[in-house]
Amino acid sequence: MVCYVSITGTTTAGKTTLLRALQEASPEKVRVIPQATCRDRRPDDVDEYFRFFDQETFEKQQFATKYGKYGLLLHDMEAMRDLPEDTLCVSISGARELAQLKRVLPSYIQAYNVLVRYAGSMAAELEILHNHARNYFSGDALIERIASHTRLMEEAFFNQQYISEHIHVVLERNETLATWLKKVLHGTGSTIIPDAKQLVDIEGIVLDTATR
Repeated sequence: MVCYVSITGTTTAGKTTLLRALQEASPEKVRVIPQATCRDRRPDDVDEYFRFFDQETFEKQQFATKYGKYGLLLHDMEAMRDLPEDTLCVSISGARELAQLKRVLPSYIQAYNVLVRYAGSMAAELEILHNHARNYFSGDALIERIASHTRLMEEAFFNQQYISEHIHVVLERNETLATWLKKVLHGTGSTIIPDAKQLVDIEGIVLDTATR
């Protein structure tokens, strides 16, 4: 059975960093499922991780999950059927899209949902978010980003009902990237064994320095 790892969490908390580490652990067995979006491109976007559309084209797509400007395309989900059973499919996902997965994923896909956040409390999370978000956003974009993620913290990232219903593992940035990687691979039951050199290289990466 193909495993679909959906990574959600606070902006700039390390979602892309984790996705990249999973890719590097086994380029042959890890398949990135790009997130469809009609938002504007950002300078640090990795094209492999997104499918960009203009607003009109985006709205014409067929989605498995969708919320606002983001979604999982139906044909990307259906394509997982033809992948080898030990494939780990990985995608960045919004919290509200992730919550839709339970009712749409077919039986040939095993879901494993990851929540990435800075800290164990919402107060600490907000303080860190304010500091880190300034490195990536400014002006109205910064205000909007913080406001939207404050709502998401209340609805999902620090909502125990949401976490118990939809999340398999919570990763926080007091751990190393190597610890994150090992937790996700163990949790999915993956046969992927990270290269020893990769683990050595990333063991010292404390996620205070991680990116989105």
